Amino acid sequence: MIKFTEKTHTHKVGKSKYRAVYMKKDGIRYLVDTLGTGRGESLYREHSLARIAAAKDALIKNDGKFCKYRGNHGQPTEMLREMLENDYHFEDGSDMFSELYSAMPGGKVTRFCGYVRETHTSFDYRIYDEGYLETVKNLADEILQKQGPITELEDSMFIASEASESSTCPICGNDDLSFNQSEYADGYVQHQFTCAMCGAVGSESEKTVFDGFYIDSVPDWYLVQQAAIANATEMEGA
Repeated sequence: MIKFTEKTHTHKVGKSKYRAVYMKKDGIRYLVDTLGTGRGESLYREHSLARIAAAKDALIKNDGKFCKYRGNHGQPTEMLREMLENDYHFEDGSDMFSELYSAMPGGKVTRFCGYVRETHTSFDYRIYDEGYLETVKNLADEILQKQGPITELEDSMFIASEASESSTCPICGNDDLSFNQSEYADGYVQHQFTCAMCGAVGSESEKTVFDGFYIDSVPDWYLVQQAAIANATEMEGA
């Protein structure tokens, strides 16, 4: 049986007040979330209240084990098992687990957050149960072991166009590269990418050849000037 309580606190710095929402389970109190009470917090109040209500609802349903703040799956274990089944990967496997509110008294709260490379989705869960946390960590470790480490090269490796194909990862052959941004320099344009399949990071390089300009608008004086030139040419021809 779990129970929720609320208490108003005052920050030591600035003396501003905030409302803390707690969950009590098996005699231990856990901090669930906080809500500001000052004037400046009014814009965020509706969103915060909805977030807290969703967290409470989830905790009631799963007996205080976890709640979701962001993600496509209601349960982190459901997401992780789907990742294993489909051979999905984490964008960055480091620092996915962190302890929240460690400076405050009460039960341990662990945040589990990150990004799934293949689906381009982020996730963020709060875990309050040590047994459930262990299950989540074991599943995450299994995924990390399968995907292996990503090594950052000291010097960029060049793969010529003869040995690769545009918009296709030269490492794993993924033909659906997602480009982040482009840079132009010295007659080349480089499109930066991160491969969603193998995690390779690099840039696709293309040579640029000057072809001319496409003008969408001009100053009025230019039109007057061109009209005068055309007029003068007609008069000379006459």
